This record gives sequence, C-alpha cells and structure tokens, in this order.
Amino acid sequence: MAFSLTRGKTRPLLIGLAVLTLLGWGLFIHAELDKADNQHGARREILALSAIQDGLKTQLADQEEAAGSIADLQAKIAAASSRLNDATQARDQAQAQLASVQTELETWRQQQAQGAQQLQDQMQQLSQARTETQEAEQRRSAALNELAAHPQLKADRAQEVAEVSLLHGSGGWCAGMAGVGGRPLL
Repeated sequence: MAFSLTRGKTRPLLIGLAVLTLLGWGLFIHAELDKADNQHGARREILALSAIQDGLKTQLADQEEAAGSIADLQAKIAAASSRLNDATQARDQAQAQLASVQTELETWRQQQAQGAQQLQDQMQQLSQARTETQEAEQRRSAALNELAAHPQLKADRAQEVAEVSLLHGSGGWCAGMAGVGGRPLL
C-alpha cells in the first residue's frame, strides 16, 4: 500500500491530522488544567492540614498547661490536706484540754458549793451563838440587877452568875466587880 499524496486526497488526511492535533492539544490542555487543579487542591489540602496542625499544637499546649495546672492543683490540695490535718490535731488537743478544764471547773464548783454550805452552816452556828450570848447576857444583867436590889440573894445567885459567865467564856469573875470582903460583886 503505497500512499499517494495528491491534492484531493490529502485533505481528509490533513483534516484528520488537524483533528488529531487539536485532540492532542485538548488532551494536553486538559491534562495541564487537571494538573493545575490537582496542584491547587493539594495546596488547599496542605493549607487545611497546616491549619489542623496549628490547632493541634494549640490544643497540645493547652493540655500541657492544663496538666501543669492539674499538678499545681494537686500540690495545693496536698498542702490544704496537710493544713486540715494540722487543724484537726489542734482541734482534738483543744477538745482534750477543754474536757480537762471542764472537769477541773466542775470539781472547783463542787468544792465551792461545799465551802458555801460550810460557810452557811458556820454562819447559822455563829448566829445561834450570838443569840445564846445575848440571852446569857440578858440573864446575867437581870441577875446582877436582882443581886444589887437584894443583897441577901447575892450568895445564892453567885453560883448561877458564875455558871453564866463560864458559858460566855469569861473564865471567872470580872475585874472591878469586887464587893465587900474581896468577894466579887455579881
């Protein structure tokens, strides 16, 4: 098969070659545009991945900071627990001291109540003794007045006055009360 290139016969061949050339250039342009689109898509993906990477770096930094904050909080919790334990021990000691002081206070109050009761009893005894002393003094004065008015009863009443004087604790005759013959005047 030999080709003959005559003018009438070359036209379909040229048109075919032109179509093939245009088809080749179309495919080339399409390939270049597809390549550019792929490169543009790859750039968008790279930018998106870079943004994601930056976001992850930020999250990692936040988590590291939070981990530091957690460590700080744990240290603060440990310090607060230690202070709480110290305060609890101090409270327990204070309660033990309070119980001891309350026991001592109750003992003191009981002793005070006993002392007050003893004082009241002694005051009653003193009051009773004063009353008895006043009664004895009245009897003595009455006896002395009676003796002064009746000298003959003097000897009879001398013994009674001596007994009354002994009750008062005078221990005997009063000075300056001497009568006739060195005898006491009652």
